[in-house]
Amino acid sequence: MFALTLYSDDLITITGTVTDAETGEPVENVNILLTGTPYGSASDKEGFFKIEDIPPGTYTITFSHINYIFSSYTHDFRPGVDEEFRVQLDQKPILMEEVEVVDTVRRIERSTRHFFTRDELLDAGHQTLGQFLNRNLTRVNIRENGADLHINLQLREPAGQDQSQQNPLVIIDNIRIGTEPDGLARIIRPAEIETLEVIRPPESRLLYGNDAIYGVIVIRTVEGSGQATGTGLSVTRHFITLGLIGLVLFFMYN
Repeated sequence: MFALTLYSDDLITITGTVTDAETGEPVENVNILLTGTPYGSASDKEGFFKIEDIPPGTYTITFSHINYIFSSYTHDFRPGVDEEFRVQLDQKPILMEEVEVVDTVRRIERSTRHFFTRDELLDAGHQTLGQFLNRNLTRVNIRENGADLHINLQLREPAGQDQSQQNPLVIIDNIRIGTEPDGLARIIRPAEIETLEVIRPPESRLLYGNDAIYGVIVIRTVEGSGQATGTGLSVTRHFITLGLIGLVLFFMYN
């Protein structure tokens, strides 16, 4: 009995904490093992671990985690002397082969896409853009207020909310004009358009992003298609002119 008491007094306890070397945050579920022995433990959510009743001797203690670089230490544990470790682990870089990501867009159903050619647009005569769309599209609400044009492409299923203020995205000559372009009814007439494409939701969002969640109207003007006319709209030229005026005003006031 005396011999057993002496032996139990020689046993040691190992405690410690494991943290992330970069952030200093505790690391949970780190496996701690004394190599070649059955003694081991795992860190808790505070990074703390404890291994008890270890005979004295020289051991290699290892620390392993799937997200961190393997670490080990060799230490001489003296009889009856408990040890405390503070271990920092470096994150393991994830190495993998090159991955190719392919994005595919499903084919747009004919019922959701409407494409109008220049011949159809010329037949509209002196109609406004709102009048043309109202006569050639179904499930569409058009509100014209002077030069402003508000278009609502009705969804296939009720959206559960008021759709009257939810306008489609308007793109003219590859420039995103927005969902509420001021003066659209005045600056665009069917005779000035080369092609007109209307895509209803939800396919419009697949092609043009969240801005087109309620549909998209893609307009290509005669000038934008590279054909010279005397009255056609050039949105690009319009923005360049505004930019030059802005620069002149800037230098005048500075």
